Amino acid sequence: MKFKILNKLSFLSILIILTSLFFLTSCKKSKFNELISFSLLNNVKNLDPQTAASSDEITIINNIFEGLYKKKLDGGFCLAAAESVEEQEDGKKLIFTLKDNVFWKTPNKKDPNIKVTAKDFVFAFERLISPNTNSPHAPNYFFIENAKKINQGKTSLKELGVKAPQENKLILNLEYKPKMLENLLSSSAAMPCNEEFFNSTNARYGTTRENIITNGPFYLNSWTSTKDSNKLKIRVSDCYPQKKDIKIIGVNFTVRSKEEAFNLFKNKEINTAIVDANQVGDLNEKTNKIKKLKDKVTGVIFNQNESFFKNENVRLALANSVNKEKLKNKLEKTQTIANSIFSSRLGDENLNQQNKNYCPQYNPQKALNFLNKAKESSKKNKGFNLNDYSILTTNRANPVLNQLIQTWQKDLKLFLKIEEKDENSILKNLKNGTFHSALVTLEGELTNPSAIFNTFTADSSENYSKYNIKELETILNSNKFENEDEKFEAAEKLICQEGYFIPLFFETQYFAYNNKIENIVIEPFNKTIYFAYCRCV
Repeated sequence: MKFKILNKLSFLSILIILTSLFFLTSCKKSKFNELISFSLLNNVKNLDPQTAASSDEITIINNIFEGLYKKKLDGGFCLAAAESVEEQEDGKKLIFTLKDNVFWKTPNKKDPNIKVTAKDFVFAFERLISPNTNSPHAPNYFFIENAKKINQGKTSLKELGVKAPQENKLILNLEYKPKMLENLLSSSAAMPCNEEFFNSTNARYGTTRENIITNGPFYLNSWTSTKDSNKLKIRVSDCYPQKKDIKIIGVNFTVRSKEEAFNLFKNKEINTAIVDANQVGDLNEKTNKIKKLKDKVTGVIFNQNESFFKNENVRLALANSVNKEKLKNKLEKTQTIANSIFSSRLGDENLNQQNKNYCPQYNPQKALNFLNKAKESSKKNKGFNLNDYSILTTNRANPVLNQLIQTWQKDLKLFLKIEEKDENSILKNLKNGTFHSALVTLEGELTNPSAIFNTFTADSSENYSKYNIKELETILNSNKFENEDEKFEAAEKLICQEGYFIPLFFETQYFAYNNKIENIVIEPFNKTIYFAYCRCV
């Protein structure tokens, strides 16, 4: 009898233990499901909203900061730190009233209830526009009164059309009202910045967890860095007014190679990944959701400090000697031929629409005529030696580039040498202007597509080719267009048709995530992700 009782007790004990383990395991799994795992492709070095430029950095910034506007679940925009806005003077004067329950989340354990005020936005815009900051985003905000003059050093910051007459009142005076105003005022560069905290960081603002103060739905919980990798964790901020509406614990960001991230995602060890066209075919569409990101374009730019490439007829010769039919045979599965800078119309949500052709048609005789004109005009300067020039690239074996160079050799007797370097070395050459031409990839790092044009505008720090295209400046500064889409299209046509940039191919990427995740907001143009509406089912 005792033996039987002991057996029953043992069985009951085992049952209790198993039941406890089940519940413990379930809780752990449930908690894991409320965490999003996101793979970064590059190390994060800077989370200063006014200067950070990579899509990985901007994704994190957009989740830990909040501007006057924010993204809505449907992809539109709504007021965020502001509770109302009043337009005056035909939209050229905007008066924002800020919410009184928006506070800064500090790196300390106890937050001292520092309110986000209009002065924080004034200081942020002053930093953004100041030439001392050297922000790559400044040209996108030249619609603000006197911003361009200030950025060019022609007048002082006191003249900037951003004022704070009261703690909760912010006034923006505009040169003109851009179509994408709400978009721009929700972007990372327009996030507020607390001047007192900024000054306390001694020029290290945004570089470590201890040197970041945030006001968004999430805060930076941890940031560990090694030589080869970064790991960052963001968690729901208890200072955020709508914290009860956030349905996930947070996001874990880890730097991984594209291949490692894909394998982990495929094995369900992480729940999001950016994948290419080769990888997307291996994913199960029943268990994953897949969204296409806008294509990035790769092509050739030319250094205007070189008299050869500065010659308009040389650029037109090269642009008219691009045989796209032969290039098609050299493309990888992830690539498609590019006849423009943007793969679809800027205002079009249909990302598969590739119906633009802004490049000169292949015409070898016309190309040769242009080159002969260039030679004739250069005789006073001892002419050109067609064997003196090179093109920078990260991959000497790039089949598309090799085919292009072969065509130029055949049609123009131009023997362009290939100079292979790693990405960091090429960037250094571009910044120093020590190159003849280069194969580069243009990606919009901002929600605003005008960021692409920074590569070609005279006052931009990203204008490595030192272009000074007066007609382009006229287009971008013009008010004669009905909307900014038409303005950008005209600028795009000019750049392609005049040979300032020779687009070769688009490369497609996709954002894949587990189908148990809902309400991820994706900005397809710059590949930034917004997690505040996210939930796991």
